[in-house]
Amino acid sequence: MAATITVRKRILPRLRRGHQWVFSNEVVAVEGEAQPGEVATLTAGGKRVGSVFYHPHALIAARLLTTGEEPIDAAFYARRLSAARAYRARILPGAQAYRLCHGEGDFLPGLIVDWYNGHACVQTLCAGMERALPVITELLAGELGALSVIERNTSVLRRHEELPERTGVLFGSAPEELDIEEDGARFTVNLLGGQKTGFFFDQRDNRRAARALASGGRVLDAYCNEGAFAVHCALGGAAAVLGLDSSAVALERARANAALNGLGERCRFERGEVPELLRALREAGERYDLIILDPPSFAHTKKAIPAAKKGYRAINEAAMRLLQRGGFLVTSSCSHHLRRDTFERLLEEAAEAAGRCLRVLEWRGQALDHPVLAAMPETAYLKCCILQIL
Repeated sequence: MAATITVRKRILPRLRRGHQWVFSNEVVAVEGEAQPGEVATLTAGGKRVGSVFYHPHALIAARLLTTGEEPIDAAFYARRLSAARAYRARILPGAQAYRLCHGEGDFLPGLIVDWYNGHACVQTLCAGMERALPVITELLAGELGALSVIERNTSVLRRHEELPERTGVLFGSAPEELDIEEDGARFTVNLLGGQKTGFFFDQRDNRRAARALASGGRVLDAYCNEGAFAVHCALGGAAAVLGLDSSAVALERARANAALNGLGERCRFERGEVPELLRALREAGERYDLIILDPPSFAHTKKAIPAAKKGYRAINEAAMRLLQRGGFLVTSSCSHHLRRDTFERLLEEAAEAAGRCLRVLEWRGQALDHPVLAAMPETAYLKCCILQIL
C-alpha cells in the first residue's frame, strides 16, 4: 500500500497553480513506509491532493505527478510523453533534433529527453523517474519509435537523490556520433560522450539572434564549447570568429564543426581560462563588433551566489571593454539560483566599471522546447540579454 504524505495546507494554492515541488520542511507527517522514488499519496487537511514521487532524504521531498485519481502506470507516462511530442510538433514543425521532454515543464518531473534524428537521449534526475526508466525506455522505443535509447545520467543533480552516475545504451544500436541540422548549420553530436545529452538546444533561438548581428564583424565567442554560436555567426556573415574555451576536447569538436560547415578559415579557436584570455586580448589591443558570453553555471547552489556574482560581473566588464563603440554583447547566465533582476544589476555594475553606456535590445530565455511554467519559476533557468555598447 502506498505511503501517505501529509503537507501544510498553506502550500495548496501553489500546487494547484502548477508548481510541482514539496520541500521537506513542508511535510507534516508520513504514514507508511516509502523507499526513495516510490509513488505516494499526497494529502492536506484530511483531503487527497494527488500522487507524488516521494523521497524521505531529499530537500525536494515530493514531486507532484497528478492532482487527479489516475494511476501512475505506463498509460500515464504514455499520455504525458505524447502531449510533449505534440507540443514540439506545433512549435518546431519538421525539426529532427530538439528537446522532447523538459521535466517539470512537461509535467514529468525529473525526466529529460533529447531527440536526435530518431535517437533518444535520456536523463532521470530524481529517484522516481529512475524507477520509471524501464517504462520510459519501452515507450520511447515503442510508441515514439526511437531507433535507440541512450542513458546520459551524469548530472550532478542526481547526487541530491542519492543516485549514481551512469552512461549507456538502453535500447537499440546507437551511433557514437551523428550529424544534426539547426537553421542551416550542421553539427556532429557525440551521443555517448558529449556535453549533457550531446548538444545545448536551450540556446537555439539565441544563436539565431546572435547570427543576425554578426554580418561583416569581428566576433568573439567566449565559452564557445563545441562552437555552435561561432558557426552560426560565421554563417551569418562574420568576417572572422574567435572561440575561447578551456576544454581541449570541446575545441577539437568546435574546429570539426566549423570545417563541417566550410568555415575552417573564418573560425579560429584558442584554449585557456576565459577570464585570462579576455584580459590578454584587451592588453593586445583587440576589439570586436560582437561578443557572446555563454559560461557554464557559476552557481549550482544558493551558497555559491556571492562568488557567482563576482564572476559574472568580471567577465561582462571584460567583454564590454573589448567591444567597439556600437558593438553588441549577447550575454547569458544558466544559473538557476541567479535571478534575472540580479543579473541585470550585475550588467549595470559591469558597464559602470567599464565606463560604458548600455542599450538593451531585448531579454531572452531558453528555447521554446524548454517550456517554462508560470507557477514554477524554477523552470526558467536561462537568462540571455542582448546589449549594444555605447
